[in-house]
Amino acid sequence: MSQSLNILPELIEASREGVDFYAEAADAVSDTELSKLFRRMSQAKSTLVEELSHEVKPGATGKTRSAAKRAVSPSDWVANINTTYTTLRTGLKAIKQDQVTQIEQAESDLLGRIQRIRHDRDHSYVVRVLAMQYEAKARAVHEGLRARKRRLATG
Repeated sequence: MSQSLNILPELIEASREGVDFYAEAADAVSDTELSKLFRRMSQAKSTLVEELSHEVKPGATGKTRSAAKRAVSPSDWVANINTTYTTLRTGLKAIKQDQVTQIEQAESDLLGRIQRIRHDRDHSYVVRVLAMQYEAKARAVHEGLRARKRRLATG
């Protein structure tokens, strides 16, 4: 069994947290460009969660003996994402470049996991297509975050 099969439940959990975080962030920030990007990300994550939830077998925990042996297990990754979201929730109104950088890094990590799922033939065709669709949406938002971060640095 591939390792990316083990991360689907954790990916769904982290994405659920992301839906809540980005919806809150969209309402909290005073920067209208970031607000729009956050709304798009919340919607993309919501769609991913909904669609992937139909594809994961009930009772799947995502934990295997090989996952437990890795240095950073998927559940550690979910905890790190949740910590990032919790930390960032304070001070979103006047968001700064370093906060956008943290968001960008969290999303880069998630995209790396999505790419592994997309390329892993152990997943169903449907799961791989869902990963590809999310990746396209997330990349567009990611580019918007990167551009906004650059403008925050100069302004």
